[in-house]
Amino acid sequence: MVCDLYKTIAAVHSEADEFQRLIQRQETVDAVRSSVWEKLRMNEALMKLLLSLDSVPGVDPTMREARRKVSRRIVGLQEIVDAIVQEDVEGFWGGCGGGFGRDYWNDVVAKMEEGVV
Repeated sequence: MVCDLYKTIAAVHSEADEFQRLIQRQETVDAVRSSVWEKLRMNEALMKLLLSLDSVPGVDPTMREARRKVSRRIVGLQEIVDAIVQEDVEGFWGGCGGGFGRDYWNDVVAKMEEGVV
């Protein structure tokens, strides 16, 4: 049973990896910026991942910690999607308009990767 629960966490972690790669693509940034529906679709998919994690009981401390780390990562991805909509795309990628810049983006992703199982 514990093995199956870890498999669930690992599967959600893998899907979060896919979303991270998707969010890093310029086409995705453009789609999220231009379409409320695309932003909603991304947030709904990330929320579905969180709900999958909620189905894993936290009986074992290590399982609880793994679930927590993946959950925080998904929430971080949701915050990035929200930030894409709020920022000018050129500014977000470090253009002359200000914004986060690539170094900030790389730091956010690195911190997320550190916190994952």
